[in-house]
Amino acid sequence: MKLEPLYTVHVDLKAPVAVGPGPIGTRVVYDVAGGTFEGPRMRGTILPSGADWLLVGGDGVSRLNVRAIAATDDGAFIFLDYQGILAATPEAGAKIARGEVIDYGETYFMTAPRFETGV
Repeated sequence: MKLEPLYTVHVDLKAPVAVGPGPIGTRVVYDVAGGTFEGPRMRGTILPSGADWLLVGGDGVSRLNVRAIAATDDGAFIFLDYQGILAATPEAGAKIARGEVIDYGETYFMTAPRFETGV
């Protein structure tokens, strides 16, 4: 099986809300402000309706919990849901915190996306 990219996405996030430390890690919420996506078979916008409810564990591993809605240029709505993990070196974590670009290999990042639509 040959995999092909579905789309490239750019998501604008609001300033994070640090909920703070809890029994299983530190919760930080990143609300989606909007965005765009474009690929060979679909394109559209990311609606300002979702968020990443990130959980930063004491083990240095962050657990993602993301939900958002995409609106395609041809009128369909797609519910996006994915969970995953992000493990970064301390140096990469500092870059991420400053909003800087990280290089390939500075992090381990894995997600399991799910897409739902009625069209």
